[in-house]
Amino acid sequence: MKEVLKFISKYKIYIVLAILFLFCLFLFITFYKYMNPSDLNTVYGSRLDGIENVVISDDKKDEIIKFIKDNEDVSSASIDIQGKIINISIKIGNKENTIDIMKEKCSLIVNKFSKEEIEFYDFQFFIKNEDANYNLIGYKNKKNEELSYSHDVIVSEVEENEEKQ
Repeated sequence: MKEVLKFISKYKIYIVLAILFLFCLFLFITFYKYMNPSDLNTVYGSRLDGIENVVISDDKKDEIIKFIKDNEDVSSASIDIQGKIINISIKIGNKENTIDIMKEKCSLIVNKFSKEEIEFYDFQFFIKNEDANYNLIGYKNKKNEELSYSHDVIVSEVEENEEKQ
């Protein structure tokens, strides 16, 4: 017992540093595991259960993009699926494509999906018309029948400067 106490008293600084190092290592590992979880279900939890039954293929995406681009005024269109949300971005140019016309087009696009896909996924539309100066955002929750819209008319700086003069 005397030898142990003698060893502790002789190396007490090193023992305290070793205990402190182990404590800091434990805190670091705990914090790292908390910030970077390895479980794949941590982002969406169980909200994606059943998504493997309602997969949207690349062919389906291409078909819908082709349907959107059938309008010659569409300069670009893309579909991005994140979890249970389908984001559809459309850039369009022509003053004749008013907000009401684009709302009808969004409804037609949603109807291109199957009934199961409409009941499973949420839809978001991001439409930008540079010639008519508006942005349109449409959203359809899987539980709703209709799309809800928000639009913003863009006022360019050139028009503001002309009004000031």
